Amino acid sequence: MSSSSDQSSKIYYTSKLRSIKQLSNTNYAIWKGDVTVILQAMGAYAIVNGKEEEPAAGNTAAARTATADYQKRRAYAISAIPFSCTDEAAIYVNGLTNPREMWQILKERLDPTTSYIVRTAIVAQFQNARPTTGESISV
Repeated sequence: MSSSSDQSSKIYYTSKLRSIKQLSNTNYAIWKGDVTVILQAMGAYAIVNGKEEEPAAGNTAAARTATADYQKRRAYAISAIPFSCTDEAAIYVNGLTNPREMWQILKERLDPTTSYIVRTAIVAQFQNARPTTGESISV
């Protein structure tokens, strides 16, 4: 039997930096801000947003070091993005190994400003909203 603290801990992602609420179908904007900060601290955000490409392969110590550093930061992003999602959101990026692609897919699917699915759910919620007996309707 799981306790309520076991259940509530499943909705949070904890990095070395902090704990954040995992991405669900309803909290994309907050999640994006939180994960952006974590990815920046990991040195991986430029990889995720496409501003940093993998360094050119080379046979020098500097080139190997640069490539190893890039691969390490890329791996951080590959793990942080899906681990910071609930199961319902992680399904969209399950099996992907490109953090930029993961980021784009989650935006397309869950950002209410771009997602047809989320916009449709908001419209349905609005259309189904009904005042209860005795409830005032005011702004």
